[in-house]
Amino acid sequence: MNKRNRLKVIGIFALITALTSSFVGCGNNDADEDSSTSSKKETISKDSEAPVSFAEASVADNTDNPSCNTGDIVTFGSYEQDNNEDNGAEPIQWEVVDIQDGKMLLLSRYVIDKVSYNEPEGVEGSGETEERPWEMSDVYNWLISDFARSAFTEAEIAAIVQDQSISVDELGVFLLSFDQAVQYFNMQEGTQVKPGGDEDEPNTERIVYSQNALCTATPYANRRKDSEIFEQEDYDFLVEKCSVTYDKSVIGKEYSSYWLRTSYGDESDEGFDPCAFRIDEIGVIKPNNTIKESKTREDGIRPAVWVNASSSAVVPSDGSKPSWLTEIS
Repeated sequence: MNKRNRLKVIGIFALITALTSSFVGCGNNDADEDSSTSSKKETISKDSEAPVSFAEASVADNTDNPSCNTGDIVTFGSYEQDNNEDNGAEPIQWEVVDIQDGKMLLLSRYVIDKVSYNEPEGVEGSGETEERPWEMSDVYNWLISDFARSAFTEAEIAAIVQDQSISVDELGVFLLSFDQAVQYFNMQEGTQVKPGGDEDEPNTERIVYSQNALCTATPYANRRKDSEIFEQEDYDFLVEKCSVTYDKSVIGKEYSSYWLRTSYGDESDEGFDPCAFRIDEIGVIKPNNTIKESKTREDGIRPAVWVNASSSAVVPSDGSKPSWLTEIS
């Protein structure tokens, strides 16, 4: 069974039948930061290539936990990050970017890997790939199979909320959409002045930007494609060509581009090439400057998940950067 056919058998609402762990608030300061990853007694099979099935987990009636706020850093699951597989996987740090109706939306703090949105044979798309480019994409299949199977225990899988209030595009593990990126990173609209125009009719291009969208990649992610250093010339470009001003502290730091799940235009329309939005290394999206090959390039992955706000699998963190990351960020 090939990769695309496997997507058709995703059992999103089956397999994990109940939450077996006790529930504590997000603000439980007595929790051991490594408790969710130190023991792997209830691991899911790593041998299968099939997508992980996520339960329709219930959400507590007491809705939002007042001790947990947007912007908080938590740990949930584990994944290889320091590029030293001999010492095991490291806890994944996530930022809480939204809280609603007893659910928290977590976004990985770092780019955790770099993969293609689609393999080369999927560039043109056909049938369901055109109609459902995200659900049928290789990166979505990778997130709900390879990544989920590697990163989460059964107890952690059970904490991922799958209720009817969640968009079908946000079941299991997913990437932010263009609209979500604009919302959660507080991105602003702007224009880039390009060569070829004149004073009366400058040649401009629409951009969407935010310093909040800058993201560091883990050493493990950088094994596939190096991040870029934010140079002084990048800073000057944003100021001079885009009228954008970031804090100068970004200069000299390494940042990675990363995928969003939103495809560009109507892929079944002959006037559009299949491509997807990405945030580049300087925190900019250029909606009208995508290229046909973009879906086949390896680019950064920042997973997102909706989780039960009361689950003990989500462990509060003081937000300190991991020791293996401080040298590059």
